[in-house]
Amino acid sequence: MTVVLSNSTHLMASEGKEFDIEDDATLGTDIKEKMAKQRQLLNARLGLDVAAKLGFDTSSFFSNDDLMASNEKQESTSNNSPVVKKNLREVISCTKEGLSSREMNRAKRKARQAVNKQRSRETADENGGEEPERKKTKTEFKEEYAIQFDVEAGDAGDWPLEWFCDQLSQDLFSSCWETRHGAATALREVLTVHGSGAGKATYLSESQMEENHQIWLEDMSIRLLCVLALDRFGDFVSDAVVAPVRETCAQALCGVLKLMNSPSCNHVLRILLQLLDHQEWETRHGGLLGLKYLLAVREDMIDSFLPQSFPFILKGLSDAVDDVSAVAASALIPIAKKLTELVPGSIPQVVNKLWDLLSEQDELTAACNSFMGLLAAILNLPDVQTLLPPQPLNEVVPRLWPFLSHSTSSVRKATLQTLCTLTEKPRDGTCIQWDAQLLQDAMRHVFQRVLVEPNPEGRNVSEKVWNNLVMNSGLVELLHAACPFITVWLFLSMQPVKVPFDPNFLIHTKSQRRKNNADGLQSFNHTVVPPKLYIGGSETTPIAVRDINAVQVRCMTARMLGLLSCYIVKPAPGMDYSAGVEKPIDCYEKVILAHINSKSALQRMMTGLVIAEWAKRETEIKAENIILTALKDSSTAYTPALTSTCTFDEIAHSFTRLAQETRDFVATLKHYKVPIPAENDSVFTLQHIQQLTGTETQQMILKFKMRMKLQDDLEERRRSIHSSVLQTSNEQLMLSVSSLAALSGAIVMFRALPEKLTPVVKPLMESIRRESDENLQKITAEHLAILLDQCRQRNPCPNEKILANLCTFLRCDPEFTPVIHKGQPNHSTNNIDAAVTKFGNYNGIVTLNNQQRNAERAAFKRSNSTGRGRGRPPTTDIPLEELFKEEDDTQRINGIQRRGATLTLIAITKAFWRRPAE
Repeated sequence: MTVVLSNSTHLMASEGKEFDIEDDATLGTDIKEKMAKQRQLLNARLGLDVAAKLGFDTSSFFSNDDLMASNEKQESTSNNSPVVKKNLREVISCTKEGLSSREMNRAKRKARQAVNKQRSRETADENGGEEPERKKTKTEFKEEYAIQFDVEAGDAGDWPLEWFCDQLSQDLFSSCWETRHGAATALREVLTVHGSGAGKATYLSESQMEENHQIWLEDMSIRLLCVLALDRFGDFVSDAVVAPVRETCAQALCGVLKLMNSPSCNHVLRILLQLLDHQEWETRHGGLLGLKYLLAVREDMIDSFLPQSFPFILKGLSDAVDDVSAVAASALIPIAKKLTELVPGSIPQVVNKLWDLLSEQDELTAACNSFMGLLAAILNLPDVQTLLPPQPLNEVVPRLWPFLSHSTSSVRKATLQTLCTLTEKPRDGTCIQWDAQLLQDAMRHVFQRVLVEPNPEGRNVSEKVWNNLVMNSGLVELLHAACPFITVWLFLSMQPVKVPFDPNFLIHTKSQRRKNNADGLQSFNHTVVPPKLYIGGSETTPIAVRDINAVQVRCMTARMLGLLSCYIVKPAPGMDYSAGVEKPIDCYEKVILAHINSKSALQRMMTGLVIAEWAKRETEIKAENIILTALKDSSTAYTPALTSTCTFDEIAHSFTRLAQETRDFVATLKHYKVPIPAENDSVFTLQHIQQLTGTETQQMILKFKMRMKLQDDLEERRRSIHSSVLQTSNEQLMLSVSSLAALSGAIVMFRALPEKLTPVVKPLMESIRRESDENLQKITAEHLAILLDQCRQRNPCPNEKILANLCTFLRCDPEFTPVIHKGQPNHSTNNIDAAVTKFGNYNGIVTLNNQQRNAERAAFKRSNSTGRGRGRPPTTDIPLEELFKEEDDTQRINGIQRRGATLTLIAITKAFWRRPAE
């Protein structure tokens, strides 16, 4: 390997000949013309000609001296005649001291092939060009046949893929990176599937086959190691730099290492460790890649490999090149569990090193993914806390803040997992000891991450971190941290989907970047405008994804704030509330009532969800009776909101525009003296507007004598207003269903049911019947199951009626539940009627009908979407209107009812499965 590194040329992206000028007689020998031609070629290759058209000055990027540098270097090299590096293929061929029997047999076969080729060429030359084309073709066929026959005769009993792998091993040393990458990829797949037969032959004994097999594997591993050491090609994928050739060669080496014996693996390990001491970072990068796969694939030898390689990996973590240190960290992630067994004394050193790297790294660096992943993997080990000294949270936790907003989801998740481990309850059962300011920053960061995180896995980990922060912190620190921001968090959870968050309510942190000493970079402005943040994602997140995430985020924030509500209403330790000081629960109740009495459906819904989670947590935590009594007393203020009707703020803009259009329409009707069927009130409501633009007004316009153009204009305005009022009314209804169901669920969870259950039960049943979002429907189903439990002893008991309605909802969808008609057979004498009403064993089977419809639909699309032409019979018995009909509103409503009933019955079963008799 030392000889190869010192005498071989590097394997670059290409030979560079594509940038050289081909000899052209029209250019002559004028250097200026050649330089102009080469500059034009380089501008086209690098895309600088497009930049020049956009107004950028590209003349200073490279000069004529840069273009002449290669020629001058060649001349100086020929004059001074220093040691010239050779091609890697030549160096390896020179380093071979002898040939094995397998290689000698291969050489003999190649020699015979060359002799046959030469004889064939001589025969063709003697015949000359007078031979007809037919005979030439026949001669060439004989040559190919002779060569093929000779190869098959010489290779009889050998591994069938040996010749193919030999060609691939030669392509590994190609100067073109695509060829190297393709050869490594093919070798990786061949070795994975057929590697066990490499180098073996049927005419050898078992010991000879195993010896040849190991020799073949050693030869292939040396070639792959040479590519790892000399490859210099890098590429960009998203915001990370990748080395596809080195990565693929390391994976192919992984397939070789699986089949190698222990002594050969030790030799490979020594060569890889030798590469880690090389001066060029690409060689160290390739060595760490091979070491990563070696440690991952040979778990049976990890006990001897890890102690030898761990000092080199630890040194790689401190490498000045981020790509090298990132691979060093990723090499330890798969074997993190073995660190506590084999090198337990070095774990504190690794953890401290990772913390230092995170403090030095830019939050946009791609290496952060490996650093944070390794830190999370080590800290999540079960016994690692006994090996680590107490972590100074005030110092290490702030280093995680910049990575919570990293562009890569894996970095954000690993950061949250690390924070989740650091916030676990101490082993001695005490609370986490940290400052109130640090706890406040942690809660703000985690809550903000839940609001804007588009990845569900990241949000789930964030909720766990929030639970640790709330339950494992001291009450005094928690009150100082949470009380100033509880209203802000409640307000942020009510953010509309299409409105971005105000940056003033969010927390932003930047890491301290390392100083770059490269020339020309000190004055570069690294300031990047952050993207706008919405609930459920940033502006780069698709709107459809944000809409789906929004309700999930609201439900999760309701659980988080409900848990926090159980603690912030507790009296502060050492505080005397007898001297007229307002109690915490009274202060919090005012905040809650302000949102409940609001005209915003979103505020009412979120408040109801938070109250329901609060009441649910109080029974689990077993709070004091005073708090429970206060909750039940305050719930009487929530009941009037169930019966109040108002126009919500979410549709205020649409309603104002609609009312103005209706007012203008009524004025136009009065101007032309068209009688108005309804009373003309000065204040419009949705019902009044719908009545004014209904069928009665349509009939009045059609019956009234006026010009045809004026009549059409009035009818068009009426139709437009009527369509808008129906849409606005539907939005008002859905907002009312969501908000009232949340408030009803809060009353149910408080166990403070009023005497009349209709105001509480009706919103819950409407949510089961109409709520389009499955998450809110699932919450309503749980609340309805708890309501049935609370009403068991009531007289009269509404449970039977509720269950009957649920069963009706469950079988309302004819696409899912067949409609069975109980009737007598038709005894009509009409043959046509008898054929239509014919009874059979397969009529009415919904699954069979749906399968037939899907099969007919697929067959029709495959045949011809435009039809079969005039006069030809149809390809299906089902009418096309029935075959390709879209889901109408009735089917959608039936599907929502069936889903809501299913979720409710599941919740009831979970609640009562231990008490079937009830």
